[in-house]
Amino acid sequence: MKIGDLEFIVSKETIFHFTKIPLLGEIWFKGMELDASHYKYFVKPQYKGKYGHTFQKNYLLNHYNKLLKVIQRYFTCEGHFSRVYQYHISLLMHFTSKRSLNLPYYLFKNLGKMVEKVQSKGEKHLPNLFHFVLIKLLVLNELDKMKMS
Repeated sequence: MKIGDLEFIVSKETIFHFTKIPLLGEIWFKGMELDASHYKYFVKPQYKGKYGHTFQKNYLLNHYNKLLKVIQRYFTCEGHFSRVYQYHISLLMHFTSKRSLNLPYYLFKNLGKMVEKVQSKGEKHLPNLFHFVLIKLLVLNELDKMKMS
């Protein structure tokens, strides 16, 4: 990662070190296939089996709506969607203890995706910036290291 003159390595291990989120669980990221049987926990009975890799938000059981909103708005930094995607289901499974996800790996891959988007957008990159607090933690830790050396 390079921010101004500051350059340092970011990996799933460094994210674990800074956040203390365990390096446990399945290594999974957006675009990887997720078996549709995992959707069964989250879909209303009348819609079971009537979806593909995505489905309309109203198919989701009502008691998962708030958690999905938090995932979309603050974790994946996407705002409001009318559709539920595979990666939303994967995160719902993690946050409901149905299936563990390796979050440091997921965050590392997500930061990499953000970097690619920002670099390709030039000056119009603002909508592609996310995980501000994680980046802040990484930068502050690196600055602390510089002070100590």
